[in-house]
Parts: sequence; structure tokens; C-alpha cells
Amino acid sequence: LQGLIVGRALRAAGGGDWEDGVKEGLESAIGSLAWNPKAKKVVILVGSSPPHPEDMPAVLSLVSNFKAGGGVVSTIDITQRLHEEHHRFVYRSIHGKEPTEFPPRPDHFLQVSAVFGEIARAGGGEMAGIGFEEALAEQILVFTFGSRWKKDLKSFRVGSKG
Repeated sequence: LQGLIVGRALRAAGGGDWEDGVKEGLESAIGSLAWNPKAKKVVILVGSSPPHPEDMPAVLSLVSNFKAGGGVVSTIDITQRLHEEHHRFVYRSIHGKEPTEFPPRPDHFLQVSAVFGEIARAGGGEMAGIGFEEALAEQILVFTFGSRWKKDLKSFRVGSKG
């Protein structure tokens, strides 16, 4: 899958293989968007597939250069959720009930975690692996506003439900 800028909208194209067009997506986010010079420049890569292997040196160079220019690239690995959904589907199909535990993620999902960690380190950001929408939204806010806000965000979330 590749990210393409069409007009002012980011559109997806391509696909059909395990790896994603991470390089193209990061190029679009970093190079094609009109960044306000006074703004905090944060790019958050959310995904479940690694970049194409031949693109990895360019990806690391791109995020390192973005970091050198004052930007931050963080990553969120959502393979845990995909793994759990797949296991639930198979388990329910075979046993007719919900699973009570989940096996470890397979190696191809662990590869995503390793690569996303490497991208985040090169981009001066953080990497998180999560599985639920609420956790995803919270992690995006933490990456945007900084880890020091995590406690405040949790207090707000708990307080907003009560």
C-alpha cells in the first residue's frame, strides 16, 4: 500500500504483498505537507506491515533527517490486534466459543515490532504496540503531547466515564 497526495488529500494505492509502502507514506507526510514553521512536527506511523526491505535504508535516512530538522517520528504497531482477531475467528470457528488465552504472535508480526522500533529510534520518537481503538487514541495523544501527559490523559479518560 502506498500513500499518495492527490490535491490536498492523502490516498492509498498499490498493495498485494506483505510489506507496505511505508517509505512513500513517510515521504508524503514529511515532504508533501505544508508544515507551519512554528508547529511541533510529529509524524505517527500506524501499521501492521513493515516497509519493503529495499526501502529500509531510505526510511531510516528520511526519519533521521526529519529528526535533525526538529521533527519526531513515532510508530504504533497494531499487529497484536490483528493477531487476536484472527485467533478469535479461528477459535470460534472450531470450538464455537471465545478463546480464554492467545498464543504468542507469529514471527512475521514480531518483525513489524522490531522494524517499527528501529524507525521510531531513528526518528527520535517512541514505539508502542497496542490492540484497541481507545488505546490507539490515547497513544496518539501521548506521542503528540509527550509522555509527561500520559498521567493526565488517563485521569481525563477515567474521569470522563464517571
